[in-house]
Amino acid sequence: MNVPSRSQTNCPPSLPAGHKKYRVMNRNKLHTLSITAASALGILLMSAPACSLISPVQTDVPIDFSWVAVSKAPVEAPRDMDSFAVWAWNTYGHTTTEVFSGEQVYWDSEARAWTYDHLQFWNEGTYIFHALHPYASGRTATSTHGAGFVLKEHTTGTGDTDLMVSTISRTYDPDDRETSAAVAFSFHHILSRIYLTASGDSDMTIDELRLSGVTITGDCTCSGTIPDEFTWTPTGAPDGTFAANSIPLTAGRKVSIFPSGLMLIPQSTSTLSLTAKLNGQPDPVTIPLPTTLTWHSGRSYTYDITLSSTSTPTVSVTEADWTASDVTADM
Repeated sequence: MNVPSRSQTNCPPSLPAGHKKYRVMNRNKLHTLSITAASALGILLMSAPACSLISPVQTDVPIDFSWVAVSKAPVEAPRDMDSFAVWAWNTYGHTTTEVFSGEQVYWDSEARAWTYDHLQFWNEGTYIFHALHPYASGRTATSTHGAGFVLKEHTTGTGDTDLMVSTISRTYDPDDRETSAAVAFSFHHILSRIYLTASGDSDMTIDELRLSGVTITGDCTCSGTIPDEFTWTPTGAPDGTFAANSIPLTAGRKVSIFPSGLMLIPQSTSTLSLTAKLNGQPDPVTIPLPTTLTWHSGRSYTYDITLSSTSTPTVSVTEADWTASDVTADM
């Protein structure tokens, strides 16, 4: 089987003084020849009709994707993931070539492997891979070599989609089999995760708990140093509303309103409002919220609501990593 190449000449160029290395095709196998200036002329004359210089080396080794690491819930494991989009480039010398452009990578349950439809093979050089989960979000995303992602008009909708990104680099050396190992992404969350919990000083029913004033559409720029830098710019009006109904409370016991959290665009909370209708009363009770808090990418915010049948409700907000508490700010 002949090995294809990006560029190929009938003979190697003349050699400068000193030691040089050439990768050539001979009898359909790749060899590495070490030659010195003293013997260069004889070797060139004898081998000229039968040799071809290969630069860079291309192979018949396919690019694979392995079991994917995910940093935190609600995507707890790769089996919880949808398909994701991949961009990739190969750089050899001064030439950069696009390898993938938003390619859909999906789980093949029969083969028990991540797969894709437009097969690509490893070529000598350095690769940059970018990935975005879920694949559907990739339809509004662009990615360029060395510049990460740009998502335009991303909408979080009902707040149940975990938007994640990853980047990885790999230098492929055809003489080192380990460099063709399957590419495994480690995904990072780029939304904010919002929890609401409620408790009461007596048994009661929350007929409706409503969080309003949320912006659910925005643009995101993820730099080439993923996951270090995400810049979100809300573009829609703060008219998103999330509500839960018919929540029974037992005195002194805390209830989670949205157990998996709402995954929303990072934003200022100055436009948020929180209301509750209690025990069949027609008028909602306003629950005061902090107005200076800003949600950040990859962080969680728990709004812990305490309701009372005799006094004004209170709320404390805990900012944390996606799952673990580390900072608390009380009202």
